[in-house]
Amino acid sequence: HVVDAPWSRKLEMELRFHKGRVDLGEGQQTEATRAMGWLWDAATDELDTSTMSQIKDTYGIELWTTSTAHYYTVTLNVPIDELERGLDLLHQVLHTPAWPERELRLYKSSRRKLG
Repeated sequence: HVVDAPWSRKLEMELRFHKGRVDLGEGQQTEATRAMGWLWDAATDELDTSTMSQIKDTYGIELWTTSTAHYYTVTLNVPIDELERGLDLLHQVLHTPAWPERELRLYKSSRRKLG
């Protein structure tokens, strides 16, 4: 839905990709789908994790991904003045995501600590 709100300072959009059952198991989310949701927005082919984080922080852009047993969600929350930059980040995350080895190791380590 598009709402005409000229007084708004930020825009949030959410894209949800339904893939039936992406758990590939017994109705539960697998570590693979969990990791994909957690790491999808970490970096792209053009932007490493540090540069991605710096751009988000500098321009007040929030871009995150989540996963469930049935779908992946990509959410962009961006100041209206930085919409073009935010959409460019969104485009890169959707078309050329990179799953950095270091971030994957951190993910695995944090999951082990949770039990």
